[in-house]
Formats: sequence, structure tokens, C-alpha cells
Amino acid sequence: MNLTDKLTGRAARESDRPVPAQGMRRYLFLLGTNFWKLIGLNLLFLLFSLPVVTLPAALCALNRAAVKLVRDGYCLVWLEFRDEFKCELFKALPIGALSLALFGAAYYLLSLSLSNPASIYGMLFGALGLTVLFGCTAVSAYAFLMLPMLSLRNRDVLSNAYRLALLGGWRTLSTLGVCFCAAALLAVLFPLSLALLAFFAFSFTQFTLCALLNPVIQRYVIAPYEERTKCAA
Repeated sequence: MNLTDKLTGRAARESDRPVPAQGMRRYLFLLGTNFWKLIGLNLLFLLFSLPVVTLPAALCALNRAAVKLVRDGYCLVWLEFRDEFKCELFKALPIGALSLALFGAAYYLLSLSLSNPASIYGMLFGALGLTVLFGCTAVSAYAFLMLPMLSLRNRDVLSNAYRLALLGGWRTLSTLGVCFCAAALLAVLFPLSLALLAFFAFSFTQFTLCALLNPVIQRYVIAPYEERTKCAA
């Protein structure tokens, strides 16, 4: 029995139910089984993001623990988070800075669009702003998930993230839906949503994104790499 089987079996014993193999049933099972772990992850993410400059590394650490929960059904939250945070503390900074710059550009373009709603330039700025916003959201989601999963150079991570955003199909579209629905819900429920932000919002969103995007990364990146490794051996 390998480690994945042991951890999945442990998750099943904790809940006294078998772990569903795939699909929405597995997602909901793991969400319910690991509810308190996700709260702990959310608190860790906020704590380690307080210096702001460490936010990209904290996001990678959150994704590392979340994808372990998605793939294995169980993980040692603190150890996974701590080790990944140390690994990504400096490596994730350039991608974080690039993402921030693109989100800033999208905000600026959309602001110009709202300032000129009746002109052709307003429509052009709006279209460009939405394109940058959607593209940056999708590519960043893949990039910050691949950083803790693969030992690649940042430029290779970004290159793969761009390709996967195009190849992901409905999963990429679902990623956009999850991100913007979460943002809209938090905005509508403010200030009550502050409690969600403190305890659950970030970890739940990233757990959901990991469940959506992990199969795409497995299919287009990890599986071909493993196949090449076998052929080389």
C-alpha cells in the first residue's frame, strides 16, 4: 500500500465512510471531512500574509496543502504549509509582482472605461480591461498551483500556465466563475463577510480551484513528464 492509499484510508476512517473515487461526491466528501483543516489553513494563510510581501509564498503554501487534501484525502497541514512557505518565499515573488501589475492594469483600464461610458474609447478600454482581468485570473490560478506541485523555473511555470488556461476549457471557465462569484459574494455580504474572510473564504476558494485544475495539470504536464521519464529510463 502506497502513501496515497494510506492517507486516503485515514480520511475514510476519520469519517467512517469510504472516500468516493472522483467527481462532485469526492469533492463534497473531502470538503466535509477536512472542514476544520480548511479553517486552520485559512488562519495560517492570513497570518503568513501579514507582511504583504510574503503573500505569494503564503498562497503557494495554501495551495500545497489544499492539493494534498484533494489528491490524497489527508495531509499534515502545518508541516506542508511551513515547508512550502520556506521553499517559495523568494521564488514566488516575481510571479506575484507580475500578477499584481496585471491586476492593476486591468483596474486602470476598467476605470477609464467607466469614465467614458458613452464613447468608443470607453468600450475599447472596457474590453481590454476585462481581457486582462480574465486572462490574469486564469493564468495566476494555474501558476500558483503549479509552483508548489512542480520544480520548474518561473518562466516555464508561466508558459505552462498560459497554455493550460487555453487548454483547460470548462475548467478554466469554472475557475473564473469561482473567483468572481466569491468576490461578488464577499462584496454583497460586507461587513458580515469579514468573518468568512477570517476563517474560510481563502482556503475554501483555493480548495475548490485545486479540485478543478489538478486534473488539467495532471493530464497536460505531469503525465507527459512521467511518460518521458519512463522512456528515458
